[in-house]
Amino acid sequence: MGKAKHVRQRSLLVAPYYGNDKSGTRGGFPDEISRLTRHCHIRQFFWDQLPGGNTQESILRLDRIQSLINASESYKDDGWRLSDEALAVLDDRLEWFWFNRLDPEGFHALLQEFYPDEDIPRGP
Repeated sequence: MGKAKHVRQRSLLVAPYYGNDKSGTRGGFPDEISRLTRHCHIRQFFWDQLPGGNTQESILRLDRIQSLINASESYKDDGWRLSDEALAVLDDRLEWFWFNRLDPEGFHALLQEFYPDEDIPRGP
């Protein structure tokens, strides 16, 4: 019995990064959005500095996550990998974005420790 191949293919989730640098051709995000993103106030945005990129800072759009068939023709592996610590931070952010739950001992608690004067979202 012939089954559709695409139903059995593995997939992965991808999300785009947008450069945030302001230059002659790029507008970046407004300064207030950048500040709020760096301090984790906007659930669907995640601030980062990408290795080997052309920008100083980038914003990952969690609200633009898409499923991609895990086939070598559909993407290019650039060799970069997140550390276990970085994956834990991303897991915390996805938990917040998808389920509106913050781990009271997770990444946001660590931010509160480093930036006690900032109004950073807290867990329950």
